[in-house]
Amino acid sequence: MGAKRDGVLDSEVAKTDQLEIDLKASAAVEGDSVTVKQLCDLFLSGKDRQVQTGELSPATFRGYLQHGKLIAKFFGKDKQIADLQPKDFESLKAHMVKTKPQKRNGKTVQRTASSD
Repeated sequence: MGAKRDGVLDSEVAKTDQLEIDLKASAAVEGDSVTVKQLCDLFLSGKDRQVQTGELSPATFRGYLQHGKLIAKFFGKDKQIADLQPKDFESLKAHMVKTKPQKRNGKTVQRTASSD
């Protein structure tokens, strides 16, 4: 005589499961030793959940994933978040602008210093 699962119950079970995942993820990045990789992973796991619920498109998620990789590569995945300064983000922004792909004649090309 068990209760039959319906959409509401499934939704609540999923929320409970997600809360447990979120708590474990946030515990992994608490304290003074949060790395760039840990923060990117936590952000991306939240965005992945939004894809699973239909709140975010897979294409947008892929963009976030590419930016996460760029950030981890630029700062170094083991860089401590606490060590980042405003000038580091200014450098990241300049790097992103300099390397942002652009369109020429309908084709995507990589921007270089000589193409500015």
